[in-house]
Amino acid sequence: SVERFQRMSGFVADVLQTVDWVGAQSKADAERLVDCGANPQCVDMTGNIKFDLAVPASLEEKAEALRLRWGRQRPVLVAGSTHEADEQVILPAFIALLNILPDALLILVPRHPERFARAAQSAIAAGLQTELRSSQGEACSEQAQCFVIDTIGELMSYYACADLTFVGGSFGEQGGHNPLEPAALGKPVLLGPNMENAREITDQLLQDGAARQVNDQAAFKKTVAEILSDGVLRDRMGQAGLALLERNKGALKLTLKAVEKLL
Repeated sequence: SVERFQRMSGFVADVLQTVDWVGAQSKADAERLVDCGANPQCVDMTGNIKFDLAVPASLEEKAEALRLRWGRQRPVLVAGSTHEADEQVILPAFIALLNILPDALLILVPRHPERFARAAQSAIAAGLQTELRSSQGEACSEQAQCFVIDTIGELMSYYACADLTFVGGSFGEQGGHNPLEPAALGKPVLLGPNMENAREITDQLLQDGAARQVNDQAAFKKTVAEILSDGVLRDRMGQAGLALLERNKGALKLTLKAVEKLL
């Protein structure tokens, strides 16, 4: 009801009035916080700390070694943090893609451990020659068409191996996962239509040409084929992502400095 909303708005305003400092991700966020009752003198725009993503130097060396084992020229698509809705689009699209790029490799990294076996079975049922990280080791065989990473904590390592990345949670209702992880590695980023959890970041990636967004299976296949077939395009997208991260770094430093002043 209107009365209940007004009571909640008053409560939020009262709470914000007790806050000594707020770090806002953007100018729009800062304005919303002030509108909700925060003291304008206590609100600073610090930026998004997700842009301060640190990439270990060892990732590039590890990725190079894995790519040599697969064949340096083999097109590699890494689909990270996937859910069932993502795989329902990716797997049939990749099957169709093999008619264009017969040596392409799909590296599938499901989001949740309880789905590892189901994701692998879905890949097999789709008709892909499928191997598992847990049984095969760090690198799949040259015969594999789909390599399912059924281990924890290795997504960034496999993103580093990619020619093109897809960020999961974006074809279902999850709202998408962090698209800056592959961008920080200089990789082109492909996204489904639902990126509400990272809308501002997604808009920046799209505007700068670092990412593409697709709505369905046909568009997924067409866009993957285009990007994997064009090395100049891949490099341009990857460099655009790196430049975006570089321009937006510094939120963590600003936040820590503000916290130090309050202690």
